[in-house]
Amino acid sequence: MAAPLTRISGPNAASRYLQRARKGSLAVRSLDTMGRHFGDLAKIRHIITYSISPFEQRAFPNYFSKGIPNVWRRFTASIFKIAPPMILMYLTYTWGNHIHEQSKRKNITDLENEK
Repeated sequence: MAAPLTRISGPNAASRYLQRARKGSLAVRSLDTMGRHFGDLAKIRHIITYSISPFEQRAFPNYFSKGIPNVWRRFTASIFKIAPPMILMYLTYTWGNHIHEQSKRKNITDLENEK
């Protein structure tokens, strides 16, 4: 049976609400997570996370010495996989448009014997 809905007011109302919610007399637990940051919504045991301060990180380490050559290497490795289908699709598209434009024109030889 669900607990009756009651209004809790006054000082320490939120803490009393949470106490009742933890006991199971209230079904709503959203106030339990209010005010926490997204990464701290739940406590997970036996998991250790390490991080470095953003002030100690370098924003663009090795950007010119390793980044640009890596982009060039990846581009040249994939260009022969991507370019042939793209060229084939472009040629098919232009050929289809050319045929469509031709089919919209009147054929003069069909109209010579009309009179």
